[in-house]
Amino acid sequence: MTDKNFLDIYDMWRRKAVNKGIKLNDFRSQYNQFVEPNNKCAMTAAIGAKLTYTALIKNKKDEFNKVNKEVTSLNYL
Repeated sequence: MTDKNFLDIYDMWRRKAVNKGIKLNDFRSQYNQFVEPNNKCAMTAAIGAKLTYTALIKNKKDEFNKVNKEVTSLNYL
């Protein structure tokens, strides 16, 4: 694969995150936890973007489940 292919993969994961309602700044912040800002490797960028997407979506689902559990427990009071 070429660097362009890897950068296209990075863009795909970034777009998927934004389309799921994740703010671009949140994506960038999480991405920088996986990939050092001075890293210029396109393959690392692609892998980091997928890790970022996965982590953000998991956090979003966990937060939803937590809130849902709290709301459900309030309904039984």
